Amino acid sequence: ALVGGDPRLEVLAETKYVLTLHCVVKMELIFLRIRAGVPIVIMGETGCGKTSLISFLAGLCGANFYVLNLHAGVSLEELVC
Repeated sequence: ALVGGDPRLEVLAETKYVLTLHCVVKMELIFLRIRAGVPIVIMGETGCGKTSLISFLAGLCGANFYVLNLHAGVSLEELVC
């Protein structure tokens, strides 16, 4: 069943993501920068929730989301599909 009639809000019903005020503020700031065309770099310790936060935000926006795990050994051929 759709939540509020909007298929994007289905993410809220299906997720186990915990929305805290801190996470909502981060998502709002990321969204505003994307809308303004400002590049964004997400940085943080391993396991702090970067991928989960962006995945959740992409689901709410109905955007495609792809994970690229980058490190010093990644070649250009691996990035270009």
